[in-house]
Amino acid sequence: MFPESLFLTCCTQVLSAQSWSGTPPCSTAREGAQTSLHCALAEGLEPLSGKYFSDCKRTWVSPRARNNKTAERLWNVSCELLGIRWE
Repeated sequence: MFPESLFLTCCTQVLSAQSWSGTPPCSTAREGAQTSLHCALAEGLEPLSGKYFSDCKRTWVSPRARNNKTAERLWNVSCELLGIRWE
């Protein structure tokens, strides 16, 4: 089964994309990977597992991004677009 926390993280990133003001948050793949690498490699972040990070630091997720109904809708639309069924 797909981990719910990973799915909610994906939803958060998609919802956050709506506030880019037309400019993506990073310009290269290297820049885009920095937060993921930071979270995977930095020592002492274990207590923050499952929390949201942006620009290599802990940040808060908007209430809209934590909305379970929105997350479910995004999941269903994604599955439909990909032509997959997820039980």
